[in-house]
Amino acid sequence: MAPRAAQRAPVFEHPLSATVGRLLALEETAAALDEVSADPRPQQCHAAALLLARQLEDFSPHQLGDSLALEIRRWTDHLDGLAHRPGVDGAKLDRLRSLLEQLGRRLTAEWPDYHGRLCSEPWLAAYRRQVDGGAEGLRPSPRAWAAAGQDPGQRVAGWGRELAPLRAAAEGGLRLMRDSLQRQAVACPAEGHELALPAEAASGLVRIEGPADRLAEVRPAGSGLRIRFLDPQDLAPASETVQATLAWFTL
Repeated sequence: MAPRAAQRAPVFEHPLSATVGRLLALEETAAALDEVSADPRPQQCHAAALLLARQLEDFSPHQLGDSLALEIRRWTDHLDGLAHRPGVDGAKLDRLRSLLEQLGRRLTAEWPDYHGRLCSEPWLAAYRRQVDGGAEGLRPSPRAWAAAGQDPGQRVAGWGRELAPLRAAAEGGLRLMRDSLQRQAVACPAEGHELALPAEAASGLVRIEGPADRLAEVRPAGSGLRIRFLDPQDLAPASETVQATLAWFTL
């Protein structure tokens, strides 16, 4: 679970399924590629390439691709259920449903080829061998990036473009979840606060906003979650009651 950037109230997001966890990881990876392509220093290029190489299997069509297609169908069904509620903007729902359906079709049609090109790209292939423990071939490093003749930012940006169909689907789904969050202000004691969730929830996202000097810890608790805050210095539970905002979306 990674903190999302904020100045005064850090936000932590916890996935309720492996698929949503991979979507959050994809979002972070794509953002890292954008940042590095704009400022392609050797050490940063190396770190971004290693990150992507480690995650390519998780992003593969038979891992994230298939499960994301199922997730998109869940999101579309969720929108169908909202359509007849009072006060709901039907035109906005229709646009979002159409976008999700387009993303689903594009994901199925295009992502296997995009993923195959990423896996066979020479630099990423070298990094994947290194991640898998292979001893043969080039062992990429920051020094190798410094010796690269072409602008390394262009190579990293190219990887980002190959992620485009999967990234678009991930961003659409995460935006839907974040826009649909239920919120609750809580006083979280040292032993933690238990957040009750629907027992039948198959997927979703929990978002935690707390003070800048505390880290959120999430553990399973029956069908829900137990949330407590830690001191970042020694990761011990905070001794005081922490005021926080919890938000969640489940399917």
